[in-house]
Amino acid sequence: MPRLFVYGTLMTGIYNHASLENSIFIGSGITVDKFSLHVSGTIPFLHDDSRDYQVLGELYEVESKVLGEIDFLESNLDWYTREEIDVNVDGKIYTAWIYVNNEEAVKLDHGDFKLYINRITREFYSK
Repeated sequence: MPRLFVYGTLMTGIYNHASLENSIFIGSGITVDKFSLHVSGTIPFLHDDSRDYQVLGELYEVESKVLGEIDFLESNLDWYTREEIDVNVDGKIYTAWIYVNNEEAVKLDHGDFKLYINRITREFYSK
């Protein structure tokens, strides 16, 4: 089965995670290579043209059908492109698919989308 590394809205507790509910969770991990994470509102983009830090996420084994459905969700080739990368989960290296988009957006100073989304949620509700 293909592996998919997710770093944004497909992660546990975030609004697109239902797409992975029947997939096999391998574990939380981090990209081996460095990237940068950009966001537009609550939509993250993994940039591969800027190599600033490793990005945190979750690794799943997914059925090919599920990968196709997520390609549709992520508008593969039109919005994101799917690339293979290496991911470290508890010291073990896996090769996995990841979605990349080099659109210009606000660049985060770290590679943790959940940290970002939790901060903006707290700010919204504290007003």
